[in-house]
Amino acid sequence: MNKLAASIFLSLVCSNAYAGWFLSFGLGQVEFDDGIDQETQAHLASRGGYAFNDYFDIGVDLNLSVGSTKDDDDFNIQTSYFFIRTNLPIDNDYRLYLMAGVTHVELQNYTFVGNPVELKSQSGEGYGIGLQIPLKENNTYFAVEYINYLDEDEFDGESVDVTVDAINLRWVAYY
Repeated sequence: MNKLAASIFLSLVCSNAYAGWFLSFGLGQVEFDDGIDQETQAHLASRGGYAFNDYFDIGVDLNLSVGSTKDDDDFNIQTSYFFIRTNLPIDNDYRLYLMAGVTHVELQNYTFVGNPVELKSQSGEGYGIGLQIPLKENNTYFAVEYINYLDEDEFDGESVDVTVDAINLRWVAYY
């Protein structure tokens, strides 16, 4: 039994088709919901990190909203996300991935719980799921993903249930 466990562990650690740095850019839609008001915005999505092997990597995700669905064009949602990710190859090219990590969400120029504020922020835990689909070039992929950046009962000291999540479309390159 120990030999089998050691073999599985070594195959996971030593497998390196995707080992190395990766960069990702894309567009997405982020949604903020505080139970009173809901806001959906387009955002620019960027990510970078390091893949240790085919199955495990770490990274940083930074996103900035670029368009509001409301008349208030000054409102912005910014998210950052430090994550670990496990990759589950479906076959040699397609990969399903699961993410978990620490997030930080900032709201700028928003009426929060009936009060206008310039900046509110909250950190918490986030998670996500995605699928990478190979493109024709070597080591480049198209990815579609869902990320829950925040789901808290309190936001920056206010007792309110807040959810911030997003759907992203990304171009990913491994180096």
